[in-house]
Amino acid sequence: MKKSKTLLIIFLISLIVSCADAEEAPVEVYYGDVTNEQMFINIKNNDLNEVKRFVEINRKYLNIKDENGYTPLMLSALYNQPETARFLLENPDTRINFKENYNATALCVASIWGNTDVSEILIEYGADPSTPCFNPAAPIENACRANLSDEILSQYKEIAEFYDIEYDEGKIQEGRNKCLDFFKQQRLNS
Repeated sequence: MKKSKTLLIIFLISLIVSCADAEEAPVEVYYGDVTNEQMFINIKNNDLNEVKRFVEINRKYLNIKDENGYTPLMLSALYNQPETARFLLENPDTRINFKENYNATALCVASIWGNTDVSEILIEYGADPSTPCFNPAAPIENACRANLSDEILSQYKEIAEFYDIEYDEGKIQEGRNKCLDFFKQQRLNS
C-alpha cells in the first residue's frame, strides 16, 4: 500500500512538472474555415479595424493557425505590422512564444525578416530572444547569423511565395544584419 501511494505521488509530481514546463495550451487550428481565412486576409491587408472586429466577435482569432502553423501574431511579424502586433499582444490570451511548424516564434519570424519594429514590441511584451529558432539549440540571434545557404534561401523563397511578400536575397541579408544589430543594442541597453 505504501509503495502504491509513493508511486502515485511521484506520478502526480511528474504530471505537475510536465504541465508547468508545457509552453502553451493547444491553439485553435485552421481547417479551411472561411472566417479563419478572412482573419488571415485582414492581417495581410493590414486592416487593423477588421482584426479588432474579428477578435471582438470571438477571441479564438487571437491564436488560430494557418497550415504552416503561423498565428495572427506571427503574420503581423512577417508583414512588419507593429500596430497589429501591439493590439494582439494587449490581449492576454495571445500566445507570444508559440512555435509554428518549423519551430519559429513570432520574434524569430520578425527577426529573420529584419522587422525590428515588431521585434521591439514583442520583446517589450515578454518574447524571449533566447528561445531556439528553427534549430532546437540555436537562439534567434544565431538563426540570423547563420550563412544564407541555398537551403535557407529556398525556405525564404517558399515563405515569400506562400505569403505573397517580396523575395529579395539582398534585402533578406540586410534584414538579418539589422536583426543582429538590434539584438546587440538590446544587450547594451540591459
